[in-house]
Amino acid sequence: LLLLAVLVVMRRRIRTLKRQADERQQSMQSNLEEASGHSGDEAEHSRRRALALGMRAAQPEQRIARLSALSGIVIWLIVVLWVGGITWSLLLFPQTTAVGQFIMSALGRILAVWLVAGIVDRLLQLAIVHFADLYAHHGTTSEERARHALRAPTISRAIGGFKTAMIFFVAVLATLSQLQIPIASVVTIGGIAALAIGFAAQAVVRDVLNGLLVLTEDQYVVGDYVMIGDYNGIVENLTLRVVQLRDTRGYLITIPHSAVVQVVNASRNWARIDYRIAVDPAADVKKAVDVLRNTLEEIGCSDAWRDAVIEPVEWVGVEYVANNGIVLRASIRTAPLRQFDLRRVINAEVADAFRDAGIVIGVDPIGNPVPPVQGSPNPL
Repeated sequence: LLLLAVLVVMRRRIRTLKRQADERQQSMQSNLEEASGHSGDEAEHSRRRALALGMRAAQPEQRIARLSALSGIVIWLIVVLWVGGITWSLLLFPQTTAVGQFIMSALGRILAVWLVAGIVDRLLQLAIVHFADLYAHHGTTSEERARHALRAPTISRAIGGFKTAMIFFVAVLATLSQLQIPIASVVTIGGIAALAIGFAAQAVVRDVLNGLLVLTEDQYVVGDYVMIGDYNGIVENLTLRVVQLRDTRGYLITIPHSAVVQVVNASRNWARIDYRIAVDPAADVKKAVDVLRNTLEEIGCSDAWRDAVIEPVEWVGVEYVANNGIVLRASIRTAPLRQFDLRRVINAEVADAFRDAGIVIGVDPIGNPVPPVQGSPNPL
């Protein structure tokens, strides 16, 4: 009765945590939708808020996993007590002693196998949840911790599922051994069946394996702005099998992990603007470089863009010389997702600065070989 009372309390707590996780997940989804529809400060603010909400939503999930493992242990303990109590009661009376001895022999050994398997499974699940919780809180910055927290539940579920399958597979073999059934033939039949299922569902297997690589290598998480093939958008949902992107039109794009060949992450840690502008061949090149450098530094020091610019001028110089234009090129390091709006501001400020300095803008003979975003000059 005491264990049943503990189990009821745990179940109620799990339901409460599930409601909290669902509410925070919905808040995170709404912030990601806002980020896909805005630009600049609003987009970055919505993205960071979504990461924070995702981290908060992951915390109840970890507690739910821990309480589920504990409740599983309580259930197995209740089963052990009932089986032990019934067997002891049967052994008390001569009329039922034979039944009690039968339970203690073959049936008892089978029950013992499954009881041990269940308890070991729950104990290992507690260990997995504990290490996942340590991993979720690992990181030097808040964004790293948020990324780890978003990945930890999915990774722990994958490891937990594999662990459960292995434990109960061994339990099945032990049960067959107690029933005097040849294990070798069963393993052979199971291997043939597994091979057939693997061929039939090889696409799903590839998706899951690629999904594990995506999570372990931290290629992208919920809240990142990525470009996958012909599609780009903010990652709204990530599972072991698929990734879902929300693009600028509001469409939800579902891509299986096996179809992901190349990923461009535009919001990981920092971004860069590869800036090019051409001036007239007759212009004073040294003056034009100085004007470009000073303009970039002024933008980086301004109140409006100080937080967006990490390094206003990584390098600047003459990139290309031709009859119809001399190309100046500069590199600017920015915060994630700020490069798109900042490029437009730089275009306007550099045009005004060149006009005030009397520098005539020329023609870029080779254009911009590295477009900022595939298919769209402003994905946000």
